[in-house]
Amino acid sequence: MKNLSYLYIILLFSILACASQKKIVKPPAPGKAVAPSTKTENTISIFHMGLIDYYIIDSTTTSMASAKKIIDAMSSQIKYDIIYDTKSIVTLRYNADGTINNKILYNYSDGALYEYIYNYNEIYYCKIGTYLNEQHSEREAQYLDKIFIKNSAADKTIFGYKCNQITIKDPIINNKILAEVFISRDIPYVNRGFGQIGSVLNGLPLETTMTVQGVKMRTGALNHRNDSSLAKFLEPNLSTSTELDVDAFRNLKESYRAY
Repeated sequence: MKNLSYLYIILLFSILACASQKKIVKPPAPGKAVAPSTKTENTISIFHMGLIDYYIIDSTTTSMASAKKIIDAMSSQIKYDIIYDTKSIVTLRYNADGTINNKILYNYSDGALYEYIYNYNEIYYCKIGTYLNEQHSEREAQYLDKIFIKNSAADKTIFGYKCNQITIKDPIINNKILAEVFISRDIPYVNRGFGQIGSVLNGLPLETTMTVQGVKMRTGALNHRNDSSLAKFLEPNLSTSTELDVDAFRNLKESYRAY
């Protein structure tokens, strides 16, 4: 169960909150969207992710000004890029000035998951774990079945990728919905290595709907294109980065959040 909470946060796009690190690395620029039918085995692609739309559930309790503050406060969490090919997938997050501050790399073949922090001219990384086919007990499987509910009738296509809708329910508060996620099984993601979870969530979340303080927001893929120049982001580049153990890496992240 120790890894389950980590995965929940990944799927709700609230992990690894952006700090104020400023390694001067510019993000990939937006480009023309293309359908996945143009992909080949060696194609490298990118999704630009962000806010799709939002609305206030009850205007008597939440004002437009309050809603905008909530959206602005979450902008660093809901705006990021996903770059992938047939071997690995990476998530890039940014500072307010557009420079990269965080990277998560998942390797399909060996299940290795790395996280990087960009701090000025230094890059630190931690190998969080190896997730190929982690198994859970029958009790854990039953627990997960109550949290992740598949709704085949709501499936849809996003940028040419067929997506399955998964409703994520609160494990503590009965019938409370945390999020509704559309996942493409055609794009492997770190969740593929989580055993029973992977059987339900095996793929990249391309759209998420959740409610935060009276504001219902829909986030996800805004643009998709193929771009071979992005290969450098899919490399581990361990020789040019400083490795930290899990505790030291966690402390480093927390120290950035304090500023």
